[in-house]
Amino acid sequence: MTASAGGAAVAKELDVASGTSTYLANWTSTGYTFLFLPGTNAAGGSFSPQFNNYLSLWSSSNGGIANTWNGQGPTATSNFIASDPAYQTGPLQQTVGGLVVGRRYALSFQWAAGQQTGYYGPTYEGWQVSLGSQSLSTATVNN
Repeated sequence: MTASAGGAAVAKELDVASGTSTYLANWTSTGYTFLFLPGTNAAGGSFSPQFNNYLSLWSSSNGGIANTWNGQGPTATSNFIASDPAYQTGPLQQTVGGLVVGRRYALSFQWAAGQQTGYYGPTYEGWQVSLGSQSLSTATVNN
C-alpha cells in the first residue's frame, strides 16, 4: 500500500489492533509495496486500505508448496518489504543522512523472492540497486 505524505508516497502497513499506521521514516515508494512488521505475514498479512484486504506471501505456515520460509523477516524483530516487479511498479527509495565526505561506507541488503498468496505460476524476481549514479543488479530468481 502506498499513502501520500507531503507529496511523496510511503510504504504503509496498518496495525489493525490499534487502528494506527506505521510509516518507515526516510523511505518512499510509488509501486505496489508493502511493509511487513514482525509476525504480520503469519498473522494474515499486511493490510491494504486501498484494496480493503490483507496481502500475504506464500510460506510454509500457510500452504506454500515446497516452501521452507517461515513467513518471518531475517530476524524475529525484522521488518521486511514486499514489492511486486510486474504490477504497479515503482522505485523503493531510502534517504540516508549523516554521511561524511571522505569516509567509506558499505551498502548491503538481504533479499528473497516469493509470491503473493492467491497467485500461482512461475515468477521472476530481482532488484536493481543504485547509489548516486552507480547501479548494480542482483541475479534473477526464477520461482
